Amino acid sequence: MIRRIFHQNWVWIVAVYGILLFELIIIGLLPYLLGKAVDAVLAEEYRDFWLYLAALIIGLIVGVSRRAFDTRAFMKVWCNAAIETVRKLVDSGMKTTTIINRSDLVYRYVGFFENTIPRTTHCFVDIIISLIMIWIVIPWTGCAVTGLTVITITTSYYLACWEKRVDVRIQASREKINHAIEHKRDANIKTGYHELRKHQVRLSDIDSINWGIVDVAEVTSKVLIIFALAQQGHTVGTIMATITYGLRLFMKIGMLTYSFMEIKEIEVANDLTQGAVQ
Repeated sequence: MIRRIFHQNWVWIVAVYGILLFELIIIGLLPYLLGKAVDAVLAEEYRDFWLYLAALIIGLIVGVSRRAFDTRAFMKVWCNAAIETVRKLVDSGMKTTTIINRSDLVYRYVGFFENTIPRTTHCFVDIIISLIMIWIVIPWTGCAVTGLTVITITTSYYLACWEKRVDVRIQASREKINHAIEHKRDANIKTGYHELRKHQVRLSDIDSINWGIVDVAEVTSKVLIIFALAQQGHTVGTIMATITYGLRLFMKIGMLTYSFMEIKEIEVANDLTQGAVQ
């Protein structure tokens, strides 16, 4: 389904992502430009300040325009994909309640293009730029922070794989509840909701473990960066920019964990909506 959606709408999708990449490069450089602007203002030289202001305005205009454009494009994609999927599920002879539950999963495909890919791209661009800037200013600390980043991202991915298995059980419980409601079986409705509650709690536990790992890595990196900056003579703007990149780094790693979860949700949706009609 993902491949088919891309082939049918590749011009719109490539246009959206091209604009997005330009926007992300500007956003990624803003902390550096802000640091240069602060140093320039302190030295009573305003050229870098105006450069920062221009980048800020351009990023804002591009971002607002891109969001308005991609919503229109991806709503059209969702409409066509939903119609196609529902037709296939109906032709397969599937029960109405199951079709309703699985047709709702179609929006995950559109969300993948509209939200997951832009967010994932944004995260990786920011992570790479942040690590490069930290490496330039404090190289050895940059090595340590890079190691923590790799460990945290890898762990988040494997936890997302675990969450995928739980999500499969959640969808099965929802279909069981819908089937029980259709046939007015009170005992099965009760059992289904208890199962759903158990799976949702397990999903929350995995999410808590994930965020705990991210938080530990973030605190460790902050301490390393602050101590490294304190031992060297840097300008105010450089210190501010480096700390900002450190904060942004793990904020984007946290967002990346959601992208991993959404990718696994797409895999579940594909198994249920496409596998059922093959």
